[in-house]
Amino acid sequence: MLLNREDKAKSARLRVKLDPVEKGARGKAMLMKGDDEINIPRMGDFKEYDAFSFAVWLQPGETRDRATVVACSRGGNDDGRGYEVVLENEVPSFALMHFFPGNEIRIRARTSLPLNQWSHLAVTYDGSSRAEGMKMYINGELASVEVVHDHLKRDISRREEWGDIGIDQVRFTLGGREHDSPLKNCGVDEYYVFGRGISAGEVKNLAGVLLKLRTGWTGAGAQTRWLEDGPIRAEETTRGPDGGDQRGAGDHGDAGVARGSARFCATKGRPPPERGAGAAGRAAADPAVAGRGAAQPARLWPVLVSPQHPLVARVAVNRIWQMFFGRGLVGTPEDFGTRGELPSHPELLDWLACDFREHGWDVKRLCRMIALSGTFGQSAIPGDPMQLTADPANKWLARGPVVRLAGEELRDQALAASGLFVDKVGGPSVYPYLPLGIYRDSGLQQNYVESQGEGLYRRSLYTFWRRTLAPPNLAAFDAPTREFCVMRREKTSTPVQALVLLNDPQYVEAQRVLAARVLKEAGDDDAAACATAFRLLLGRLPTGQEQAVLLCVLGGHSDHYRTHLDEARAFLQNGHHAADEHLEPARVAAMAMVVRTLMSHVEAVNR
Repeated sequence: MLLNREDKAKSARLRVKLDPVEKGARGKAMLMKGDDEINIPRMGDFKEYDAFSFAVWLQPGETRDRATVVACSRGGNDDGRGYEVVLENEVPSFALMHFFPGNEIRIRARTSLPLNQWSHLAVTYDGSSRAEGMKMYINGELASVEVVHDHLKRDISRREEWGDIGIDQVRFTLGGREHDSPLKNCGVDEYYVFGRGISAGEVKNLAGVLLKLRTGWTGAGAQTRWLEDGPIRAEETTRGPDGGDQRGAGDHGDAGVARGSARFCATKGRPPPERGAGAAGRAAADPAVAGRGAAQPARLWPVLVSPQHPLVARVAVNRIWQMFFGRGLVGTPEDFGTRGELPSHPELLDWLACDFREHGWDVKRLCRMIALSGTFGQSAIPGDPMQLTADPANKWLARGPVVRLAGEELRDQALAASGLFVDKVGGPSVYPYLPLGIYRDSGLQQNYVESQGEGLYRRSLYTFWRRTLAPPNLAAFDAPTREFCVMRREKTSTPVQALVLLNDPQYVEAQRVLAARVLKEAGDDDAAACATAFRLLLGRLPTGQEQAVLLCVLGGHSDHYRTHLDEARAFLQNGHHAADEHLEPARVAAMAMVVRTLMSHVEAVNR
């Protein structure tokens, strides 16, 4: 067993006893003989969207057509799903695979490792699923590589929920794997596993290359500073590249094996410790140093939200402005660069961005300020009809916006008006009404289990959403799938949208519950009930003509349902919310038809 100092439960398992190498790259090393791959349990479970890196010293003793250095998969005779670092005639290659070779990304060095010499090999991957996100270093220098394949379109791990077999056979190994050619007669030393990408400076330090910072510091101390990005602390003194003792040189892994053997280490992707004032000063004064630090997320966010970086605030307020007006101050929210549109009101955009940042990035405050502004409160009907011809997109904000509500907003509006809306924040996803058998009919081979109780009435933000299958009542209103990121939705007007508002169980239930609500509040006054429903859905009181139309609709449906009482009772069974037994079913059903008419009104569907 090779001891993992950080977590003994993750110590490496050896099939046979390893022979030591007295003169390794740093102290003693071990010799891989061809039948002794090292299995490291509960580590290396990286996905195609994870960043990770490996570094190891190798001393090949003989030429082999293929030799596995690092691998995580079921074995060499499998479809290859996983990742690997291999030597092919001592030429290193690095790959992530769904299946070999049609669905993988792979790079291969243009030079080979020399025989009977110690060479440092490091590979790093940024989680992009592209070959350009893979890098290889040999002896601390960025290696020239060729892209063998660049076509990874699926996952690299096996999942039980997808019906994959052999999940328990996946192994994270060093020096070989089942049914594949292992390292043979090859020395191995200083093996590190990182749960993040590593910088070129860190690779140089791992390879023992002296670094020269711009401050003029050199030697072991400077090298250790390069590794302060890793949250690791070594437990022993190791020998540095200059031959002297170097404390802390192992500060780039989470764990090490017993002294005298090769170390394997793993970083967990934790945020780096805070640097001292000197380091911060150097980063501020030296763009090169600052650029290296920006590779860490903990170093990146202060830059993004700083007053010297206005882009994030501008993009954020432009997106929120677009939600209210249908068009952003910059008409291309997906592109603020040279190919994007110039802002129609640059001073307003800058003022909103500065105000947003200075008030603690308070989204509610920004929304309240826009909603209460005179610009948003304008009438959507232009005073001069020529405005529609001169500025059809309302770019110059000479009139109020007319924006069709998104599917989520329409659903939440119906729930809120009816009183069914559950205003609870946080928690797991919920499963509201969906058509029966939609998952099976879509080829998912799964059953949709509907939520009960308040899960049916929570805001649409919490609706469970499969990446390739949007809820139909949202997709009808142009909700995109989650396969791609979109900065703005297309707005269409189709008959299907009217059918959703008329027949979808969520809306029908909201209509009958809202009808019961207004009847209870108004008593026997039908005019007051119609006016209350109008106000709840359209945000204003009806005119005399509109009130007359509503009463006419109510009277006609009341006559129908009083003579077809079974239809009224059947209508009130829509949804799980219990009907009010104290109200006349025919009257509630008739008022629900009025509510249905209002819910499809142009002023209810558009902002």
